[in-house]
Amino acid sequence: RKGPHKLIRWFEDDRCELYHLEEDIGEEHDLAPQSPEQVQALNRELDAWLANMGARLPRPNPLHPNSPEANAAGSAP
Repeated sequence: RKGPHKLIRWFEDDRCELYHLEEDIGEEHDLAPQSPEQVQALNRELDAWLANMGARLPRPNPLHPNSPEANAAGSAP
């Protein structure tokens, strides 16, 4: 969050949502499609903060039945 803006990054599909909390406290109106520059700026700040903290990020599990690797190997149902 920076100022009135809140960025949500979904690691599952690398999707981002952006909300202006002073005008949309319920987070009902995603501004990301209309504000790609703001999303990019907040994403850069988030990446820098995560790197500075030494954060461990989620990674896909190649053994999960829905993973592309498992599907390529014929492991999916």
